[in-house]
Amino acid sequence: YLVKIDAYLVKIDAYLVKIDAYLVKIDAYLVKIDAYLVKIDAYLVKIDAYLVKIDVYLVEIDAYLVKIDAYLVKIDAYLVKIDAYLVKIDAYLVKIDAYLVKIDVYLVEIDAYLVKIDAYLVKIDAYLVKIDAYLVKIDAYLVKIDAYLVKIDAYLVKIDA
Repeated sequence: YLVKIDAYLVKIDAYLVKIDAYLVKIDAYLVKIDAYLVKIDAYLVKIDAYLVKIDVYLVEIDAYLVKIDAYLVKIDAYLVKIDAYLVKIDAYLVKIDAYLVKIDVYLVEIDAYLVKIDAYLVKIDAYLVKIDAYLVKIDAYLVKIDAYLVKIDAYLVKIDA
């Protein structure tokens, strides 16, 4: 019986090694997820930088609009100058449109990363289900071992008597 118990203990050790391997894999996936989150953070920083630039351009546009209002009050002679400012404003609007397109591209990339992260989470969930199944099996083996130990104790009591 001791040989059988040793054999079961060896099997249990093998299962524990497998569980450790799964835990290492899970840790690797978590590291990958962290790497994707770092990338997402980098994109968010870039988006913030573009938003700051857009805000700067909007402030400049607002300043030009104030000047335009002042020139409109002054007389028709300033209409030529106003036209020049309107051209500049159009240039800024083109730049703003370009930045908005870039932001849309980054948002699409972020969505793609979120889809990848969701896929990894599904994989991790699958591994956790497998680990739970192994734990159930180990519990069953432990119950069997306990039963054998009870039998061994009974035989030892008989031998002592």
